Amino acid sequence: MRPDPLPLSFIIHVVRLKAIGDDPIDHLSIEDVKTIIKKAKPKLTILTHFGMTMIKAKPWIIAADLEKEVGLKVIAASDGMKLDLEEYGEYGVKPKLYTSLTGS
Repeated sequence: MRPDPLPLSFIIHVVRLKAIGDDPIDHLSIEDVKTIIKKAKPKLTILTHFGMTMIKAKPWIIAADLEKEVGLKVIAASDGMKLDLEEYGEYGVKPKLYTSLTGS
């Protein structure tokens, strides 16, 4: 019997902490991300490609707060991070996070 397919996961480029005015802009903010993941309900969301407003706000804290708010797994990517998606199963298994290119 084949195992179930991997759960839906998102990798989202979130450049801005907050949107700038009412003008549409080609960069997502945390509010945009919140809207997307509340609707799609992915099992895992990885935030990446941070602009300076996100970096100054500490993306790992923003991701943890967002996770608590929406009740879905959200993590902030870091340089060189590897994620084993097979470790992130339907039963809530915590993903293995690798922080170096050597896999340790």
